[in-house]
Amino acid sequence: MHRRFLAVVAAVTLATCIISLAIIIGTDWAPHPPKNLEYLSRDEIRAFFPTMPLGGYLTSLSGIILGAFAAGWITAKISKEMRSFLLPILVGVLLIIGGVGYFLALPGQPVWFIWVTLISFIPISLLGHRTASIYLHP
Repeated sequence: MHRRFLAVVAAVTLATCIISLAIIIGTDWAPHPPKNLEYLSRDEIRAFFPTMPLGGYLTSLSGIILGAFAAGWITAKISKEMRSFLLPILVGVLLIIGGVGYFLALPGQPVWFIWVTLISFIPISLLGHRTASIYLHP
């Protein structure tokens, strides 16, 4: 029980760190990145995101995919539950909830980016979990 709880907490924390780093790097692709995004008004944030080039979104998306994969991997590593898919699905759902909060807090992002992000969390965390189960216990 404690091992599973620790696995979920560690996985969500690791994924959040990886995703946050990728988003920070991705927003630097914009021609005029904001210095303090957290202090901008909602209208300024809404005006900023359309100026971000495709490379910025792809950088952020690659970090999201890497973070979800790492979350699935670390869930399998810590929990030692290789056959159960409950924990990586739970991690994916928690990441979706965090993603919805992110997109509500920072409006103005393209719809394709929002959908790809939210749809990818569960399958990619399952893929990370499955890959870890193959490599850790062949």
